[in-house]
Amino acid sequence: MELTPDAVQVLRAADKLEKDLVQIAVEDAVDSEDGGKAIIREMPPYEAETAIANLVKGWIKTRLDRLKEWVDRNLQQEVRTCYSFHLDDNFI
Repeated sequence: MELTPDAVQVLRAADKLEKDLVQIAVEDAVDSEDGGKAIIREMPPYEAETAIANLVKGWIKTRLDRLKEWVDRNLQQEVRTCYSFHLDDNFI
């Protein structure tokens, strides 16, 4: 998945919504016997922060791989140019 500004915005909104829903559930259940612990256990976390972190890691890895390809390609071209230049010197 590409890390677009829209994807980041949606994930941030999901993270905020998740935190707000947990807060509402805790406030509503605070007077229950267990202080709302049971209802929190029943709410499966989406973990938007984890999703954001994984997307960022993937985005960084993709960019680093692309940068490595560019560096390797430029180094190979530079070596060929240098090698060719030295060959030309020997023939003069």
